Amino acid sequence: TLKAQFAFARGIGIAALVRVPGLAYHLIAPVLDAGAQGIMVPMLETREQAEKLAAWCRYRPHGVRGLGFGVGHDDYKRGDVLAKMVGENERTLVIALVETAVGIANVDEILAVEGIDVGWLGHYDLTNTMGITGEFEHPEFDAAVRKLVAAADRNGKAAGFLATSIEMARAWR
Repeated sequence: TLKAQFAFARGIGIAALVRVPGLAYHLIAPVLDAGAQGIMVPMLETREQAEKLAAWCRYRPHGVRGLGFGVGHDDYKRGDVLAKMVGENERTLVIALVETAVGIANVDEILAVEGIDVGWLGHYDLTNTMGITGEFEHPEFDAAVRKLVAAADRNGKAAGFLATSIEMARAWR
């Protein structure tokens, strides 16, 4: 199913991103091999976890992703394998979903990892782990958001979140 969706997306110029269920190589590698152009992993809390994620999503020398060519991610085409590796490393978007109080405490270290492209705020889980579930106007939540955005800025990364309304998107922007 994913391979077909990725092919359809490539055919109309849409980047296919996948939120895998957890930080595990066996959940990430097959999705990338099938053609996903980006991976989002939930509940990242430490630099070590971010380092694993970045390494699993990139080929050597920038990571340890296993090699497989002539499959979904390269449209089943032949060609220069080294060039394909460089191209895949450049096009693969790696999103660290930071959604716990521990993750926010370590967000600067997480976003300092080379190969992590986006620090994504998981606002519901974050407020839940902070003991203020759904209180998006709470000063502690505001401080956590500002900490993530500042860490993204310092590290030259993008910050992201899922807006649940147009008003929320405008306000948070």
